[in-house]
Amino acid sequence: MGFPWGLDLGSQNCVVAIARKGGIDVIDNEASSRKTPCMVGLGGRERGLGEAAKSKITSNIKNTVADVKTLIGRKWSETGVQQLAKTLPWELKEGPNGGILISLMYEKEGDECKKTDFTPEQILAMLLVNLKQTAENHNKSPSPDCVISVPCFFNDSQRRAVLSAAEIAGVKCLRLMNDTAATALNWGLPKSMDFPDDTAAPKHVLFYDMGYTSTQCCLVAFTKTKMTVLASAFDRELGGRHFDRCMLDFFAEYWKTKAKLNLFDNPKSVFRLETQVDKIKQQLSGYSSNTKLPCNVECLQDDQDFHHSIELDQWVEMTKPLVDRCLEPVKQVFAATKLMFDQVEEVEVVGSATRSPLVVNALRDFLGKEPKRTMNSEEAVSKGCALNAAMLSPNFKVREFGIIDCTCYSVALGWTPGAGEMEVEGKRDTVFGQYNVVPSAKLLTFMRTQGFDITAAYSEPQELTEGMPTEIGHWAVTGVGPAADGGPSKIKVKVRMDANGIFSVDTAQVVEEVEPEPAPEAPKEEDKGGDAAMPDAAADAPAEAAPEPAGAEKEAAPAEGGEKKKKKKKEGSDGEDDGEEKKKKKEKKKKAEESDSWDDDWGDVDTSEAAVAARSAALGGVDQDALAAKMDKAAKVADAAPADDSDSGGGAPGPPPP
Repeated sequence: MGFPWGLDLGSQNCVVAIARKGGIDVIDNEASSRKTPCMVGLGGRERGLGEAAKSKITSNIKNTVADVKTLIGRKWSETGVQQLAKTLPWELKEGPNGGILISLMYEKEGDECKKTDFTPEQILAMLLVNLKQTAENHNKSPSPDCVISVPCFFNDSQRRAVLSAAEIAGVKCLRLMNDTAATALNWGLPKSMDFPDDTAAPKHVLFYDMGYTSTQCCLVAFTKTKMTVLASAFDRELGGRHFDRCMLDFFAEYWKTKAKLNLFDNPKSVFRLETQVDKIKQQLSGYSSNTKLPCNVECLQDDQDFHHSIELDQWVEMTKPLVDRCLEPVKQVFAATKLMFDQVEEVEVVGSATRSPLVVNALRDFLGKEPKRTMNSEEAVSKGCALNAAMLSPNFKVREFGIIDCTCYSVALGWTPGAGEMEVEGKRDTVFGQYNVVPSAKLLTFMRTQGFDITAAYSEPQELTEGMPTEIGHWAVTGVGPAADGGPSKIKVKVRMDANGIFSVDTAQVVEEVEPEPAPEAPKEEDKGGDAAMPDAAADAPAEAAPEPAGAEKEAAPAEGGEKKKKKKKEGSDGEDDGEEKKKKKEKKKKAEESDSWDDDWGDVDTSEAAVAARSAALGGVDQDALAAKMDKAAKVADAAPADDSDSGGGAPGPPPP
């Protein structure tokens, strides 16, 4: 079995890291690159994945899917999906149950090349197969176990879709981990021994991640044994791609004026110009004063060359609205945690888009702290996932370190009307509030006389994108009837938000309250030693149980838990008579033992002729008449002797009590 691995599932690139015994290593792909393009290209019977798809994108752009992560688990009715459908070079359409289908030209075996519909889960599964093969090539053995990162703003449907894609690809996903939590784990675990103890105030760190398509931010509290994500915020429509779009629109407007052509009518031309825009953006990030950089693309459209330039001041001015939006997630996490800026000790930035000084300067001016970049911006998430995979794998021994994440959306329950109400720890609708701890579970109590339905949904639609469905799932609780007394039954329903951030109804149980049956009375203790009287052995009965002589004084029963009082002996001859009586008893017992050679424990003696003959033969032919005489004599001795547990020697037992 190979080593577990972590996957940073990005929008533009994917990064794979492996947990080995020597540490965490980011591995390269077949093109010796540590970043694998998030692309899947189909052509004829061939299927290009990652680097192979990117190398042919210019000639196969209408059949190459990029950034499938943006579409995974979403619905056709969402406004964002409708806008993407207008700009994508490949066809996007509505699928079954309101989902999304991607139409590509593909030639199946034994069939001609024609339009074939794929779900985003199928496209992502193709990419995961390639990434799994990359991990196995370095492990030299199968490596099915991994932890996959997802944005913290992914909803329940999107998370389930990623798990479905992993299952299709044969990847055993140990956990879906939020990008923010993976970054915090990679930063905090190596430093955990320097953090405060659990009893002291934790160390607060702000993590800011601006990737290609979105921005995420979280505040984390660190101690020696755990990390706790206090709050997370995001902007799903703010990333490096949106900065690129500003420059692309600037050049497209110039091209429209000069060449009288619409750049966006030709997907190949757009892709070629986007490549140049990304290079210019990186170059401008290295300048602090105004400068002008050229942009040249040969035969951009209709055999016409593109030549233009952009200044740094122009770039700063056109991106100012985006820079202002960069601070909104930071404001949200501080508002949610109610922490002050001076309570945050460090600010860590990751993500490819944070290389721009515009973003870093805005954070520094707002927080009053210099943002640090102690981790590789493009590899931090994958290393955090690999660390978590090692913690979950039985083949690795990792220092104990707890990971407590939080939800970004609040979840509420609805149920069919009926008799009784629901109790949810004092709340009626909302079960898991925003920033609720993950994983967590809650127990709900319903009073019902018949089955009912439970519906889970996001309680704050404004937290979702426009058009995104709010319903999470629907569950039916059946087999419920009235209680034994005819009233409503008590039903306990357990709901859970698991470590993947997925909501589920675990169990539903009917609880019946049954009064316990009274325990049987224990035998009364009558003797000093606590021995109970045996029903079939009157000779073993305690002395106190024997009938008292007439005229003897009766003692009151002792209080519960108290000690029994000793009986007062009568003065005078009564005490002397008791001593003489015991002395006679011992003498009679001695005589009985001398006349019998059998065991002291007689039990019930069988006096039938067959039994006597058998015993006679066993004793070597003892005369039966003599034996009978001995038995009569022993019985008379036993009847004459008073019952005393301390002197119940070898005499025969008396008759059983009535």
